[in-house]
Amino acid sequence: MLFLGVLLLQSCTFVRIIKRKDFNLHYCFKESKIPVHTKGVYYHIREISDEERKKSYAWDTYFSVKCIKFYSDGTCEEYGFTINRKVIDKEIVEEEIIKAEKAVQFFWMTDGCGVYHIYPDDSVKIQVMVTLPYLVNTGVITRTGYFENDSTFVELGSKINWKKKSDQPEKNPEPKRFTFLSIDFIPDVSSFWFKKKHWYQKKFNSCN
Repeated sequence: MLFLGVLLLQSCTFVRIIKRKDFNLHYCFKESKIPVHTKGVYYHIREISDEERKKSYAWDTYFSVKCIKFYSDGTCEEYGFTINRKVIDKEIVEEEIIKAEKAVQFFWMTDGCGVYHIYPDDSVKIQVMVTLPYLVNTGVITRTGYFENDSTFVELGSKINWKKKSDQPEKNPEPKRFTFLSIDFIPDVSSFWFKKKHWYQKKFNSCN
């Protein structure tokens, strides 16, 4: 009956079901030696291999761009897109990022939203949520890295909480370097859905 009730509830309205123990970061303020920019996007570019394009049947995609936005309230969000040009430069990529930001600024993102911690050694841990086709319908991706300087974030690795240990991504053979792009119209995210939840507020401002 409980299982049927959950299915019925989800068919009427989307209710996020998450393993709270895996989403356990809560914002804490510290005066970092390296300032974190919050009015813009940190982005990473990756060339898509021929093998990947064959597997996905996306013959006309050549580059993947991943973006992370850090906000002053301790929340963050990430998203990605592909570019269907064989040759690109920094200017082309940044134009595409600005287009993407303008396209989504009026829409509320629930996938890819999360929180981050900056520790005393300037290392960073990020946890973001994604929608899954399972009963526990919200997964958590935990990323680790550090700020090399105020314009460069380096991601060292990630862990996915809905996959077995043997299926986890391999540790990055090379750190992923994210470059900062200043953008004026970054939206206010003070109302991210999880910030209103009692289970999140209970440990708010703790650095555990």
